[in-house]
Amino acid sequence: MERTLVFPGGRMKAVLIGYDDGLEQDERLLEILDRRRLKGTFFLSAGCFLPEGMHYAPGEIHRRLTLERAVALYADREHEIACHGLFHEDFSLLDGAQAAYQLIEDRARLERIFHRIIRGFAYPYGNTSAPTEAMLAASGFAYARTVQLTHETIPQTDDFFHFRVTTRHRLPEFLPLADAFLEAPDTRPAVFGIFGHTYELERDQNWLIMERFAERMAVPEKIWSCTYLDYVDYIRAFQALRTSCCGSLVENPSGTPVWFRQHGRVYTVGQGQTIQTEGNEAYQNGERCRV
Repeated sequence: MERTLVFPGGRMKAVLIGYDDGLEQDERLLEILDRRRLKGTFFLSAGCFLPEGMHYAPGEIHRRLTLERAVALYADREHEIACHGLFHEDFSLLDGAQAAYQLIEDRARLERIFHRIIRGFAYPYGNTSAPTEAMLAASGFAYARTVQLTHETIPQTDDFFHFRVTTRHRLPEFLPLADAFLEAPDTRPAVFGIFGHTYELERDQNWLIMERFAERMAVPEKIWSCTYLDYVDYIRAFQALRTSCCGSLVENPSGTPVWFRQHGRVYTVGQGQTIQTEGNEAYQNGERCRV
């Protein structure tokens, strides 16, 4: 029996958008995403907010938000807030105690600030290490994004503490890869993931590229726009589906509705539900399995 991944609503494509550091320029990106009803993930360092009353010198391009402005910007939106290390230090250079403190304290502060459970992380500078991965797993994180680029759209279904993305907006391949993703037939699941920093959009004066990208990805009947956490939770729910011995019954023990394709047909199994599928010739005691 072959069961293949299908995204919510029966869609075969998903787009993930992630931006780091909590910058002033995030406000413009949020306006673009909200206008197109796209979701994003914003990776923040709780110890790096600009102190209230301080201002950047003229010409400074990497401008972090103050805590007050960050709350006003992100709090009441459906985008994901995730961790980026308390002080945005390279975790591969920290000893165990420092790394554990900066990981947990960043999460604890962000949870207090935004009144939500934080389960995502992005490695500062993209540097991973086995001890950090073990801490993330033990601390209740669901994934950790790297800066590794795949240049492809094959869905990642494991090794979520080495979460990889397709490309970055500042690379020449960005829009051509996006167009190829959009034009590909819906015969297999595909994921287009990006990350970056919004100061790059201001520095390089290429906000128009992001506007075009958002416009092209705003096809809700075909493309699932999700946060990184939405995606990981959905993949794990799909992988948790249970099947009866005869192959006809499918149970979803998770709290997430799941879509899948089996024998050429798309099925939906709701949270905690068991459904009957068709097209499987397996029998048990001479009878087809029944719910």
